[in-house]
Amino acid sequence: MVEDFQQEGLRVIREGKAAVVILAGGQGSRLGFEHPKGMYVMQGLPSGKSIFQILTERFLKSQMIAHGITSLGELHSKVCCKMLVMTSLENHEETVEYFKSNSYFGGD
Repeated sequence: MVEDFQQEGLRVIREGKAAVVILAGGQGSRLGFEHPKGMYVMQGLPSGKSIFQILTERFLKSQMIAHGITSLGELHSKVCCKMLVMTSLENHEETVEYFKSNSYFGGD
């Protein structure tokens, strides 16, 4: 039964009928981080990746799995899902610049 749900999820992704919304309006001030929370790198995380990078890479990887491909470059010729990042007036510009300066973590 779990496998049926997984296969259905992969089909929906493959057909581009899913989307991911990242609610990213908050600052990381309670973490002692004066930037958008998604830019935060969790202490002790071996990869040294930010929350935004982890979420973006997982989003891209799920599409690669759904399409049965191993190269991110191959994904550009496939039907893809959308990833939306919802920001606030307070952090919009810094968030946009962060994604741009990191080449959208491979997601264009």
